[in-house]
Amino acid sequence: MAWFYTGERGFFRYWPDGRDAPSVRHDNVWNTAVVGDNDFMHHQVERVGPVDAERIDGLTIDAALVVVKYAGTWKPWGALPWTWAYRAIEEVVWSGIGHNTTELEEWHQVGNRTPVGVPSPRSARIADVERLAEGRPELALFLEVLATEVSERDYGVVLEYELQKADGVRAPSETTALLTGLKAPNVRQVFRRSRKKLVRRIDADPGLEVLRGFWFLASSD
Repeated sequence: MAWFYTGERGFFRYWPDGRDAPSVRHDNVWNTAVVGDNDFMHHQVERVGPVDAERIDGLTIDAALVVVKYAGTWKPWGALPWTWAYRAIEEVVWSGIGHNTTELEEWHQVGNRTPVGVPSPRSARIADVERLAEGRPELALFLEVLATEVSERDYGVVLEYELQKADGVRAPSETTALLTGLKAPNVRQVFRRSRKKLVRRIDADPGLEVLRGFWFLASSD
């Protein structure tokens, strides 16, 4: 185990001769390391940070478990490991402690902010897109039409898939599948089906002609 930590506490305590023997406390946690068999040696990490710091119980192990859960589905030709792992861990963190937000002054004035720590039925990334649409009428219209044409699940899948492509992920359907609990072919099917529904809706409604050149309708999967 290696440390590069300069904050308060975070010491490592271990019992090299068993729990009934005296423990050893490693308290120099900057650019140091300890080698041991942690599968058999009793050990613990002491409190990290000040006493009044917000506790994030289980978040580290949750992040590790989600990586283990999805590791077997990774394919060499798909998204890079650190790309899909980052997204999977990001979802765990957001669901555990809330989405990181930048509190702008004007948001305080209108009271239109995303509160930290409040769970949402959709991912925080999708909430960002919806917030962005407040200042972009064409995007707002697109989201409105999409929401009326597809299910709530498919709405989230379509937007997450587009976000993955915008991030430059090599296999966006694979990464979206990891984040939504679907299979990659299902993600692509949802995307194609949703796009066809929107095309039919625009063809039938002249008032939606402004969406004719929207990137979503011209994008490929």
